[in-house]
Amino acid sequence: MKFLVGLFLLLSQYTLAQTETSAEKAIVAGNPYLLKDWAEGVVRYSSGRVVSQFRLKFDCSRNGLLLQFDNNTFSADANVKEFVLFPKGRKAGDSLLFRKGYPAGGQGTAETFYQVLVTGKCSLLQLHACDIVEVRDVLAGASRRHYEDKKLFYLLQKDTLTELPQDKEALLEIFRDNETVVQFIKEAPLKWRSASDFVQLVQQLNAGVY
Repeated sequence: MKFLVGLFLLLSQYTLAQTETSAEKAIVAGNPYLLKDWAEGVVRYSSGRVVSQFRLKFDCSRNGLLLQFDNNTFSADANVKEFVLFPKGRKAGDSLLFRKGYPAGGQGTAETFYQVLVTGKCSLLQLHACDIVEVRDVLAGASRRHYEDKKLFYLLQKDTLTELPQDKEALLEIFRDNETVVQFIKEAPLKWRSASDFVQLVQQLNAGVY
C-alpha cells in the first residue's frame, strides 16, 4: 500500500513539475494562486471520503486544487467534490468553501470549482479566475506577461446558473420584471464590484423578494 501511495505521489509530482516548467518558460509574472501561502483544509471526495492531512492551495489560472503532504506537492484528482480552506490570519471559524458539480454556465462547466458564498433557494457562487495579460513596450521592443485576477459571480436558481454582471444598469436589466428587486438595486449604496455586494442581493432574494 505504501508503495502504491509513493508511486502515485511520484507520478503526480512529475506531472506537476512538467506543467510548472512550461509555465516558467512562458515567463508569466505574478501569482495565479488564490492564497499566496499553503493553507490547512479539508478535502471531500465524491465517494464520501474526507481527508484533512493535506495542506491546500488553489490555482485560479487552471481552476485546480494542489495538495501538499510531507513536502510533496501534487494535483488533486478528479474525484474531489469539494474542499474547504482555512487561511492563515483569519478569524477563528473563517473558511472558504469550494464545490463543483453545478450546471454549466458562463465560463464554467460541471467540473469547475466555485466558492460558495450563499446557499438557499437562491445560491451565490464566485468563480476565481485569472487571465494572462501581455503588455507591449514599444520603446524597448519587448513585452511582458502577467496574471490579472478576475472575479465572476453567479446566481444559482432552479438548476440554472446566471452570471451577475458587475454593472448596475446590466443588473437592473436582468431583474427588470421584479419591481422590488429593481428598487433594491437602485437604492442600495453598492458599487456591484465585491462579493459582499452580491451577498446582500442574494440574501434579499432568499428573503422571499424574488
